[in-house]
Amino acid sequence: MPAREWEEEQVRLVQAWYTGAEEGGAGDDEFNPLAQQEDLGAIREAQAATKQVKKVLACQAQSLRNVSARK
Repeated sequence: MPAREWEEEQVRLVQAWYTGAEEGGAGDDEFNPLAQQEDLGAIREAQAATKQVKKVLACQAQSLRNVSARK
């Protein structure tokens, strides 16, 4: 394939990819690194929330131990 044809094909592929992204379908999510990053963000948020809940529960448990020890 001549270089000019290859360049034109690359331009068409890029335009097709961006057009798909604008229409809400940037392709298969398995191969879309942006979709994977969004999933990671949700996972990190869930992990942070779980960590915060565990921390609060640990503080409550310690407070109960302190109260019980005073009696």
